Amino acid sequence: MADTRVMAEHYGPAFFLYRQALAKIPTLRGVHAAVAEIYRKSGHGDWAIVEEEKERQLPPLNCGIHQGLREGRANSAVPARANRSNRAREIECDFMAGRYHKIVAENSQTAEQYYWRTRAYNELARQAFSHLADLPPSAEVHELLAKIHFSQKSYASAAKDWNEALKFSPGNSYYEQGLAIALSAGGNHETARPLLEKAMRQSPDSVELNYWLGFTLLGLEKAEDAVPYLERAVRGDPTVLQPQRDLARAYLRVGQVEKAIPHLKTALPLDDDGTLYYQLAQAYRKAGQRELERQMLVKFREIQSSTGAEKKKFEKSLEITPP
Repeated sequence: MADTRVMAEHYGPAFFLYRQALAKIPTLRGVHAAVAEIYRKSGHGDWAIVEEEKERQLPPLNCGIHQGLREGRANSAVPARANRSNRAREIECDFMAGRYHKIVAENSQTAEQYYWRTRAYNELARQAFSHLADLPPSAEVHELLAKIHFSQKSYASAAKDWNEALKFSPGNSYYEQGLAIALSAGGNHETARPLLEKAMRQSPDSVELNYWLGFTLLGLEKAEDAVPYLERAVRGDPTVLQPQRDLARAYLRVGQVEKAIPHLKTALPLDDDGTLYYQLAQAYRKAGQRELERQMLVKFREIQSSTGAEKKKFEKSLEITPP
């Protein structure tokens, strides 16, 4: 996970995760070097030298010995704990030798084994991205990149790649739909709207398109226009919580409080900051249900208090401190 944060240039969270890993397993090879790299990128070259020295002081890895242990294990009884320790060293040797597929194919039993397995996955992903970058530009390559960016919530990058895909396949309805959704998710509702309306004319029963057009209209402060699209999205798949949440938002904006309440209740699992509980409390108040309003406000305050503590803890974790 820390490696992923580094690739995204989120050095504070990566530093925190690396430090947690070292606290649990101080001999993990490569982690001190990774911390040193974060120090250098954040302008602390003197701190980096300290971490690099710690990396050099780790006991050397003798892969020849571990290969012999691997071969002899089938012919001897080895205590389980020693076996796990030896296996962790063997996995590390496999990683150093570039045998990533072998590592990810095996079951991990210890934190150290999970660490090397995760690094193997990251290395395979890096190789895949490198291979992707080497491919000649095409609609398919940009489509794949757009989907990857969208899954990472990099909506502007996703929209850029959908646009590039459309250069290879002008008028492609699937690419236009992807572009529209990426634009809307990124807050560019004005540009997304005509593309979504065009897509809706081709697929009027699409749950996804109904949701995104409703979401876009809501973003444009056109709640009344958004309601029918969001209603169709909820009817099409009541198990998806985002349409439930946004339909409730639309109902509240047009003053249909009673209709909003059941959708707010359904969407509560999405609430990570108390916003939905507060909105539900306000809806209960307007509906004259004072006891339910009180209960929701209590829950809202609990979440706010917890969120405040978590925020302070998170902010603390972002600090890049000396060795």
